[in-house]
Amino acid sequence: MEASESRTGTRRPLAAFDTLTELLGGNSPGGCGELVELLPEAVYCCDAAGCVTAYNSAASDLWGRVPGPGEAFFCGSAKLLFADGTPLDHEKCPMSVALSTGRDVGPVEAMLERPDGTRRNIIAHPRLVRDSNGLVVGAVNVLIDITERKKLENKLAEESRRKDEFLALLAHELRNPLAPIRSAVELLDSGLDAAQPIRIIRRQVQQLTRLVSDLLDAARISRGQLVVQRDTVRLADVIANATDVVAPLISQHNIRFTVEHPAGDPYVECDPVRFAQMIGNLLHNACKFTPSGGQITLSVEVCGSELQVHVKDTGIGIEAGALAGIFDLFSQSAHGRDHRDGGLGIGLSVVRELAGAHGGTVSVHSDGPDKGSTFTLALPIVVPPVPIDALEHVSLRPATTGIKVLVVDDNVDAADAMQMLLSQFGHHASAAYSGSAALASLEERVPRAVIVDLSMPVMDGFELARRIRNRPSWQSVVLIALSGYGQPDDIQRSREVGFEHHLTKPADPVTLLSLLDSLKPSRPRGAFLHAVR
Repeated sequence: MEASESRTGTRRPLAAFDTLTELLGGNSPGGCGELVELLPEAVYCCDAAGCVTAYNSAASDLWGRVPGPGEAFFCGSAKLLFADGTPLDHEKCPMSVALSTGRDVGPVEAMLERPDGTRRNIIAHPRLVRDSNGLVVGAVNVLIDITERKKLENKLAEESRRKDEFLALLAHELRNPLAPIRSAVELLDSGLDAAQPIRIIRRQVQQLTRLVSDLLDAARISRGQLVVQRDTVRLADVIANATDVVAPLISQHNIRFTVEHPAGDPYVECDPVRFAQMIGNLLHNACKFTPSGGQITLSVEVCGSELQVHVKDTGIGIEAGALAGIFDLFSQSAHGRDHRDGGLGIGLSVVRELAGAHGGTVSVHSDGPDKGSTFTLALPIVVPPVPIDALEHVSLRPATTGIKVLVVDDNVDAADAMQMLLSQFGHHASAAYSGSAALASLEERVPRAVIVDLSMPVMDGFELARRIRNRPSWQSVVLIALSGYGQPDDIQRSREVGFEHHLTKPADPVTLLSLLDSLKPSRPRGAFLHAVR
């Protein structure tokens, strides 16, 4: 408030007012005029001695109290604090400094505390008021409440810190598998026995695949696109799939592992892949923080329609302060941040999202550091048993009659590797490294199936599929999309251009070989299938 408007319309500087009452008026409960009373920000004034003489309703609301006449000095709040939260005497606050030094102060960031103990972040703007002779008769202060802004700033700063930590961790985690893979390749080149290097490469590729899958799930969570596809399945099958995935890691770390199954043979209505992922993530988390020789117990209970899955470990435990944020995306506890197989802080967040998508919850209990922890999934997914004759049992069989397959990928190593894999399992596979090369190959020989990388340059997989579907003589060809993208809209787009199946990289060899084995020459193109890992 550097100037104000008089009744005659002439602007007068603050120094032209003879009294504070003339400046602020006195019609409101706090002694302020109607104009000041209508302001959304806190405004109050003090006399030359610092006694609060007038204030508007926004000020009393901010202070959380209504000071009586002569009761408050320099500010009407119960307590004042510096911006960092340390105590600030009223005699040293911005209003006091302005009055004692005879100069305007601010803006100054500070905090005030209400009688109920709550605190508000503020910016103070004290301005001196002088009489017609230039003498200081008091000061006016405008307090801007920036509490919500500070919360947002702190949240953004925390997210930025976690993002930086995550990127550094991601680089570390991605490098970890590369070193043993490189060493294994050197061993293969040296002519030594291939069994051990192959086992090393397989384990590390599985680790890389898990990291990439976690990153994709993190993106789906942030965009609200984490979906589930429900089916009725045997609970025992889901548990077996989940434990099979983490069994090598448990064995590698020499951890005792026990599974306690519920009575009977219950069935559940769930997304079997995602449900197995939830259990697998909890087991993987337990394995990361359980020392060699420790114990992990997976126990499952059926309580009516609710299924409870408990994963208990004897590991490093969780500090009480970390429990509330343990399921947050990119969360890394200080106790476990440098622990083996640290991960990206995504797995538990995925569990929470998937549990919610199934109508359930996930919780955690720990008595503290070195006391172990117990994670509990509670999902209302138990359903009556399904008759045996209503189930489809599919088994993977070696290809008795190989089919002609064309692999199309601009990544020469990827195309050649898949071509060799399919040939090893009895199929007549060939490779093309571009869309135009694929069309030329089809002119010479029409295969039963074409596996197409969607992200090729010049002519991508979508355009190649359109051209194949536009040729009547190639309508018997089964098109299989292979892509790093596996969102529902990606799958829908591949279906629209003529792909029968959509596999997400890295394609599971068992899924791919089973699919090709089902494509007998006499069979028409089947129902659309997609597999996302």
